[in-house]
Amino acid sequence: MQAAAAVKKQYYGLDIAKAIMAVLIIGVHRSPFSGAIANLIFKETFGRLAVAVFFAAAGFIFFGKTLREKHGGFKRLLRYLSRLALLYGAWSLLYLPAALYRFDTAANGVGRFFLSYVKRCALDAPMIHLWYIPALAVAVSTVFLLLKKLPPGAVFAVGAALYVCYTALEEFSVLTEKIPPAGQLALWLAAFPVRWLINGIFVGFAFVSAGAFAASKEWKAGMGVRGTAALLSVCALLAEVFIVNRSGLASKPEHYLLFVPACLAVLLLASKADLKERRVYLKLREISVLLYFSHLLVITEWYDLLFSGTWLAGAARTGAFFFAFTLAYSLLFSAAVLLLEKLKPLRFLKYLH
Repeated sequence: MQAAAAVKKQYYGLDIAKAIMAVLIIGVHRSPFSGAIANLIFKETFGRLAVAVFFAAAGFIFFGKTLREKHGGFKRLLRYLSRLALLYGAWSLLYLPAALYRFDTAANGVGRFFLSYVKRCALDAPMIHLWYIPALAVAVSTVFLLLKKLPPGAVFAVGAALYVCYTALEEFSVLTEKIPPAGQLALWLAAFPVRWLINGIFVGFAFVSAGAFAASKEWKAGMGVRGTAALLSVCALLAEVFIVNRSGLASKPEHYLLFVPACLAVLLLASKADLKERRVYLKLREISVLLYFSHLLVITEWYDLLFSGTWLAGAARTGAFFFAFTLAYSLLFSAAVLLLEKLKPLRFLKYLH
């Protein structure tokens, strides 16, 4: 997905960071922990921050080249959007069997399933985590258009402001519902049918613009300063997560205000890493995308059937086992794709990443 928009300089630190983030994203849906505090740290903080870093890394790579070149930006955008469309279509097909298994075809018929599935793909996502792809397309397009009129810093400020407003309306409704206009706007946003459009404008836009902003400047701060900034921003985010969840200000929040500075700090740290060229980093770039999108191919119903009645049934009921199993088959799937796509008849597999 990002190879098409690669810049001359290779940011291997980003490749490593994205691979780590992909593993953390698996933990959002297959948390290895049962304790509330552990889940707040691993799932709610690091797991959800990982999605933001994926957005920011995409913005950093795409706009890193686009901002330096005065011509060809629109063609590059169209190529990028075409790749995202193919990526979304490919994964929508792969997740079709899981969706079919969960659909009551006996009562509603196969025809209704396909209509329902197409509607889900068009308005939301065929599987819960695939919203990222169309939202990324919206976010990149929005940032691209705004950069025609505004400097990167101003675009980032707009994106951050929209994210803060959206988070306040969505997550802190206990406070905002007391303001009538805010309450009405929150209801409208919740009812808007095209969810990836909302996510792209109010969520993805903030982090993609952060990536574009990071790519637009020569940051002189060294690794020590960047590492300290990343550590402090993540600690502040952890504090926000604990305060929000313990105080009852929000019910099962997914977005936090300090995601924006924490994401930017992590991105600046990862992009600064000066590493020698190794093939493994390029493989991590591909594997991170495959891990992200493949980790829900085995749905919980199939997982339960697989281990039911076996000597592993007890262990399979634990979150740690489910997480390890998911990570293992996702890695095997990723390795198989990268191996098989080298064969001429199977080159279409490259559209999975």
